[in-house]
Amino acid sequence: MVAIASALPGRLRLRDAVWRSPARNEAIRSELAGWDGVDTVEGNPRGGSLLIRYDPARLTPAKIEAQLIERFDIATKSARPASRQRAGWASDEFLDSLATRQANRTAKIGLLASTAVMLLSLGFSKRLHAAAGGVNLALLAVHLIYNRQKMLR
Repeated sequence: MVAIASALPGRLRLRDAVWRSPARNEAIRSELAGWDGVDTVEGNPRGGSLLIRYDPARLTPAKIEAQLIERFDIATKSARPASRQRAGWASDEFLDSLATRQANRTAKIGLLASTAVMLLSLGFSKRLHAAAGGVNLALLAVHLIYNRQKMLR
């Protein structure tokens, strides 16, 4: 199923799981490169995507998508597929709650402050430097746990 991953005037990134095949990706890439109004097409089989640079005066993302569907008989992706069930603490509702966002914001501010303390104490207090480093690691863990879903995409 074709999904528009990114659309800017003159630049369009499309994704499809079928395009993870290098042969299929190259075949579609070479055909799209010959279309009128398309400047360049870059294929990425690892990501299953195509980056199309086109003339926005002659083409629109909707026209490109319609031509792709018509030419290659591909279904469009209308909605994000249902993800597998996750534990309550790992759900998007938990991650997007106000309390966790506030905790992440506090952790980021604490990271900056503890980094400053680490740098300032570097010359005169080994203990303070080590303590600030420990605090920094704890706050970094909070930040990474909050952003783990974004990092693992």
